[in-house]
Amino acid sequence: MRTDGEMKVYAFDEHPGFYYVSNALSSEEQRVWVRAAATELCEPPARTNFGKEYGDLPVGLWNAALQDLMLIDGSWQRPQREIKRGDAEERLFARRLLTKLRWATVGSPFNWTSRIYEPNVPRRKISDALVNLTRRIAQSVPGEDWIFDAQAGLVNYYQPGDTLNGHVDDAENNLDRPIVSISLGCPAVFLLGYEDRSRTPMAMILRSGDAVILGGESRRCYHGVPRVFAADDGDFAPSPAFNAEHWDVDFEEYISHTRINISIRDID
Repeated sequence: MRTDGEMKVYAFDEHPGFYYVSNALSSEEQRVWVRAAATELCEPPARTNFGKEYGDLPVGLWNAALQDLMLIDGSWQRPQREIKRGDAEERLFARRLLTKLRWATVGSPFNWTSRIYEPNVPRRKISDALVNLTRRIAQSVPGEDWIFDAQAGLVNYYQPGDTLNGHVDDAENNLDRPIVSISLGCPAVFLLGYEDRSRTPMAMILRSGDAVILGGESRRCYHGVPRVFAADDGDFAPSPAFNAEHWDVDFEEYISHTRINISIRDID
């Protein structure tokens, strides 16, 4: 069973600039950021994967899901008739939308079509707490003298069975500055490859409270997530930080089948 432990930083000879930070977050910090991701970081004016179909969802997705409310005419309401399983309207229940939440932007949102960041549009500001957390992780690496100014990021929400295809994060102006990526909830396999796809990638398990830093040459390497584990997948149980003794049972249930990844970067 995973417990709080000493933070340790690991480097890899074949991947200069990449670091795996185990126990980067305490149990209390894990609970804080899971709660923030579920109730705050996905709220307007953050952009989410719902934007194309629904526009900005009304404020309060988490509470609407707990109350079994439904998206009707742009607000959370109780349905006026019985919605049966399989009805088209069933997808509009907040509890269903919560399971379909896949990403939310923090700081300057990224335009996937033009592949540029948009600093002068409505956005969810990166909080001082998140700036300080990611800066602390970036500065945990001995011997690296990185400049790290948290300006933009993405919160990814995974369900067991979800994957993230191999990709390179290279849209930022200065690839010498690192990306800090924090894992919360269900464990996942993380693959780190090379600058081309011909070589076999390195695989590792990321557990709740771990972080990785993509800096230096690793900024130009392919990476992805081929598997997210469920709460009952053998030895890969969620962190004991998430149990009803410590916090609300609704969050415990949510994070037992959810992986959250918060990645923060400097775009200048």
